[in-house]
Amino acid sequence: MNPSEQLWRQAILPANSTLEKAIQNLNEVSLKIVLVANKDGVLEGTISDGDIRRGVLKGLNLNSSLRSIIH
Repeated sequence: MNPSEQLWRQAILPANSTLEKAIQNLNEVSLKIVLVANKDGVLEGTISDGDIRRGVLKGLNLNSSLRSIIH
């Protein structure tokens, strides 16, 4: 696996993860996006920093599911 593939794989989180995990991922991985995959590894959508901020403004918290803000 080349370095680019490895970087993209680090940006993948399971769909049942929390907003806190997505924030940590955005902070640790140099990409500006989180890829959300289901249990079979199929891409369900993406989440950006802006999606998280809008979710928090709507009343979500760090323990909220990524499913509530996925695109």
